Amino acid sequence: MKKKSYTMKDIARIAGVTQPTVSHVINGTASISKEVCDRVNRVIREVNYRPNALAKGLKTNKTNIVGLIVPDVGNGYYAMVARNVESRLVKLGYAVFLACTEYDQVMEESYLSNLLQYNVEGIIIAYQLTNRVSIDKLIRMNKPFVTLDDELWTSPESSVRVNHFDGGYDATRYLLKNGRKRVAFVSEPLVMEAIKDRLAGYKKAHEELGVPVDMGRVISAQSVYDKFKMGYDLGQKIAETDPDGIFAASDVIAFGVMRALKEAGRKVPEDIALIGYDDVPMAKVATPALSTVAQPVGRMVEIGVHKLVALMRGEPAAEEIKLKPKLVIRETT
Repeated sequence: MKKKSYTMKDIARIAGVTQPTVSHVINGTASISKEVCDRVNRVIREVNYRPNALAKGLKTNKTNIVGLIVPDVGNGYYAMVARNVESRLVKLGYAVFLACTEYDQVMEESYLSNLLQYNVEGIIIAYQLTNRVSIDKLIRMNKPFVTLDDELWTSPESSVRVNHFDGGYDATRYLLKNGRKRVAFVSEPLVMEAIKDRLAGYKKAHEELGVPVDMGRVISAQSVYDKFKMGYDLGQKIAETDPDGIFAASDVIAFGVMRALKEAGRKVPEDIALIGYDDVPMAKVATPALSTVAQPVGRMVEIGVHKLVALMRGEPAAEEIKLKPKLVIRETT
């Protein structure tokens, strides 16, 4: 037999009070006598009443839910972002609705519509959306949102940015300064500004040190798919150009590159030095341990959450701070 679902009206009838009184007891929005509060709360416990959070949110415009949009939660970097965002928001009394889009424009629009339909109080977007329409919709709906690491479509007030040019420059300069003469660059498709900035830093390091860039060693995938497989495929191609150093635009790609190099009989770092990007947890325990450029995930999320909470409260968000990544040297160099 299906259990009865009690409503606020039922609680009021059983407790012998009005429905508005029950609402005030639940939400603490009026001064109600202790005797009445105890009676209402006793009935709520007895019937195991659970307020409809969605209905309450639609009425008050306060759902205490924040949407988080990431492209790939299986990627160690985005897993770190999601974990940090959830940890900080939960401490502030918010629940997190996670949406994973797989870099798909249709899924971006669909998830965004769902988040707006459920009246989330704000949204954090952890990458540069591939669909400009989605950003325009957020702006038009006047929904508070913050982007992490989006250089292209958002204002300083609603974004937290990382200096990926410096990250690419530092990684490449380290390889060149330590005797590597034929440094390659491998990446996902050159669509996101963050990846383009890493490539620009790679080129600048060559220019400053007087080493010509061989564009035959700059290889990017033509489409987005599993990044480990992408790195493996790119590693097979790049091995044919005889590099002695490789800067990979993400750690997961770097792991795929390492696998391809091993199968080709090339040793890391003896034959080819390798640096990744992001400093995902696996980078420390890989064999050999991966040198990488660590993204300031904790600080980036801290600022992003602070900005979003301010915007949700109708307060001005902090001014832009462009965070600097950090080169971490391990066994692959």
